[in-house]
Amino acid sequence: MGYCLVERSELLVIRVFGNVELATVKAQICDHVSQGTVVNTEKYTVYSKIERWGYTHKTVGHSGGDYTRDDDGGGINGVHINTQEEIWSVLRLWIRPHCGVAMKNLPIYHTFFAFVFNTRKRGKALILELIKAILLPNQRKVVALDRPPGFDL
Repeated sequence: MGYCLVERSELLVIRVFGNVELATVKAQICDHVSQGTVVNTEKYTVYSKIERWGYTHKTVGHSGGDYTRDDDGGGINGVHINTQEEIWSVLRLWIRPHCGVAMKNLPIYHTFFAFVFNTRKRGKALILELIKAILLPNQRKVVALDRPPGFDL
């Protein structure tokens, strides 16, 4: 089982875990998302206590045909999880040529995919970033884009 956190500034965190129990989900969210952040999720019971954990929680219900909502009327801070859905779609396409991945190796593929996504570099520039990350891990910075704070789960 896995989950994907996508910051609205487009930074990506992907993790694999063995279950979707409340304690597991809470630990993952609390480890990676700052208190007070707006968290958008599908209407799934495991996310029902997010507000109690110190976050603003907004939901969409895909099963009921609710895919996106513009609560503020400005068209910018819409409630949706489309970014996260697209990440999974691209990740599946990225893994497909490998003809499947053993579960024990899935975290490695997820981590590398997130690295490539967050680096926003391709070709030789990506290789240079990868070398920097290996040799100088404390000097590599991922710069967030200037967008409203929030996460899609």
